[in-house]
Amino acid sequence: MFDKARDLSEFFSLVLLTNQIQFRAEHIKQHENFSSFDRVFFSSDIGLKKPDPKIFNFVLEKIKKVPGDCLYVDDSAENIETAVKMGFKTYQWEN
Repeated sequence: MFDKARDLSEFFSLVLLTNQIQFRAEHIKQHENFSSFDRVFFSSDIGLKKPDPKIFNFVLEKIKKVPGDCLYVDDSAENIETAVKMGFKTYQWEN
């Protein structure tokens, strides 16, 4: 994912929203390079997690965007379903 993000960041503004428990989030923050992302959000920091629409709204408020202006990419059908209902353009990532 980070390789793709690096390539895409040349053309698009990228935001990462990930569901992580606090311990795992802290480990990732220390060991990953997030320079390709304009903003990074961890569910454990927010107190909500996907697919709850509230976490999507939280991120949208922070980045000052509306769903229709965003492409949401995820490997979870449940998360994609929520994003579609909210008006995001979506792409389901398949590994």
